[in-house]
Amino acid sequence: MEDFIELKGLDLLGLLPCITTLLDADFRVIRQFNAENTPLSQSPGAAFLPNGRSDVSATLQQSRDSGVSSHFETEVIANGESYWFEHDVRRDPEHQVLLAFSKDITVGKKTEEELRQIKRRYEAIFSNVSDAISISTWGTSYDNNELVAVNQRTVELLGYKLEELRTMRPSDILADDYKEAAIKNRKLREAGRLAEVPREFPVKRKDGQIIYIESLGFMIHDEHGQIIEAIAMVRDVTERIEREKQLLQAKLAAEAALTARDVFVANMSEEFQRPVEAIVRHTQFLLDHAELPEPAAAHLHRIRDDAYHLSQQIRDMLDLSRVEAGYDDVEDALIHLPHVFTRLQGNMGVLAQRHHVRLRFELAEDLPVLVQMDEAKFKQIATTLIRAAVKNLPNGEATLQVCVPTEDQLQLKLILIPADDQGVRPVVEESLELSLCRRLVEVMNGRFDLTDSGGRTVIEAELPFVPVRSTFTSSEMPALPSANELSSLPAGWLEPMVRFCAAGQQEQALAHIRLIEKTHSDTAIQMQALLNLFHMSEIGDAIAPLLV
Repeated sequence: MEDFIELKGLDLLGLLPCITTLLDADFRVIRQFNAENTPLSQSPGAAFLPNGRSDVSATLQQSRDSGVSSHFETEVIANGESYWFEHDVRRDPEHQVLLAFSKDITVGKKTEEELRQIKRRYEAIFSNVSDAISISTWGTSYDNNELVAVNQRTVELLGYKLEELRTMRPSDILADDYKEAAIKNRKLREAGRLAEVPREFPVKRKDGQIIYIESLGFMIHDEHGQIIEAIAMVRDVTERIEREKQLLQAKLAAEAALTARDVFVANMSEEFQRPVEAIVRHTQFLLDHAELPEPAAAHLHRIRDDAYHLSQQIRDMLDLSRVEAGYDDVEDALIHLPHVFTRLQGNMGVLAQRHHVRLRFELAEDLPVLVQMDEAKFKQIATTLIRAAVKNLPNGEATLQVCVPTEDQLQLKLILIPADDQGVRPVVEESLELSLCRRLVEVMNGRFDLTDSGGRTVIEAELPFVPVRSTFTSSEMPALPSANELSSLPAGWLEPMVRFCAAGQQEQALAHIRLIEKTHSDTAIQMQALLNLFHMSEIGDAIAPLLV
């Protein structure tokens, strides 16, 4: 035996990347290499794999008797843990010894077991999930994709047999009118420009029926980041799509009916307003010219006030109908804010006094002088807000705060505080006037908000505008251009301007003003502001003497 050891140079076996064991004919250990601190470490003379299975012993005997190499795996328990080794046993026929080359494959075995568990879980999910699942390859084009696997729910959804689906391409089940979009989406996905979100599209069943599905796709990439497979989780949404179509049709029909109603009401404005305004006009005439006893005069005052209130309600209703019918486009024009609020304070102050409401205006010092927005809608929003508040706030207090929170947003904040004897009930509830204000603000792309807390109501309306001139002090008002300014204007400009003003032709007057805007900008701004402040005949009368 010593001759064999010297002859073979067995010390070189220690350089092999495995555990090497020399066995005698009775499968006892002669010598081991690289076995220290491993579960296979055994003393010389000990039986090799004493806890081995019977089939292992038979394999070793076969290698000893026939000289054929044997290959097998064994599990070794050490310190309560399992270790797996792969053995390759060969016989040296000259010296009647066996060489067992053993390799620790515990990590590989555990990985295999984990993979088997993952596979079992995957198969359980794949087979029992309520969604249809399909896996396909990712070829060089959409038509080169092939279905790799589908679950039973996919078979039920599409009506094909499993064997049929496995021979098909994903594009075979797409509805014809969606294939072009699918190809486009594929290119976007490959470019990384398409988010993986659920998408709805039509597919074709085996029986030819078109159904709608919702699909959520996941891409599988190789180590180079290239897409190699695609997984799609699919559910049938045909019923929901059909219900949405029916709801949309019903919505369109309802909107058409509402529009027809609003068009009818909007077109009936004169028929509604004329008799009510006649009542107001005639009662006012009687109050001004007839000598009536006090009781009769009081009744006439009541008739006039109620008719006026009804006229305002009708006007608000018609305005709201026009907005809902889409007849109220935004028409931007220059507005001189100081003058607008001065007139608004005067007009609304009378109404507030009639209802015994303390009305205050708080204008920020940095408000722009001239802004560009829809003048008619802006004035209507402001007056309607105050009117709705005043009539619901007897003996209370109303404060209108006006500021510019951003460079292109004008904020109207109306703060309403009821009288002490009114308790903590809401001061103002959503009414026809406020509904009109809300819709007008929305038409102007603004924001409307109404909040109530402890009986204190705050109504906010934010309106976009284009600033034309910078800040002003609240006492500033525009004036007519001076004679010197007007005398410097181009020859022949004043006479047409007077003519347009006398005829009330505001559009022509504005167009005429633009002719001097580049060379006389200050005078042009003044003239445009004046057109918003005074009657055109007044402007014409003021500048007519300068023609002499």
